[in-house]
Amino acid sequence: MNEYQERNPLIKEQQKKFLLLLGYNYLKSNKLEKSVIIFKALYHLYPDIDIFCLCLSYIYLKLNNYEDTLFYAEIYLTNRKGKLKQGRLIKSKALFALGLVDEAKECARKIYDTK
Repeated sequence: MNEYQERNPLIKEQQKKFLLLLGYNYLKSNKLEKSVIIFKALYHLYPDIDIFCLCLSYIYLKLNNYEDTLFYAEIYLTNRKGKLKQGRLIKSKALFALGLVDEAKECARKIYDTK
């Protein structure tokens, strides 16, 4: 439990699930700016849950905001111990869009090197 949750016990698992569902529905409805707000709130409320960084990096990729895409992808890749393929795919797409082709290729190679 993080500091905010200790001070605000009303933020319970049910509210977290509601926000997650709301953010997903905004994303699915292509209301990307609204989904960014929801997933940023979730990320700040639950910084130990790394999937919110992956969601933010994906949304920023869809918004063509490649700097923020890389920012959240790096957080995800740094904190994630297991499955990294999704984060590396998003990162390589952002690097390619920024014209950093060699870095994008290297990142994409790592996808196939890991099992």
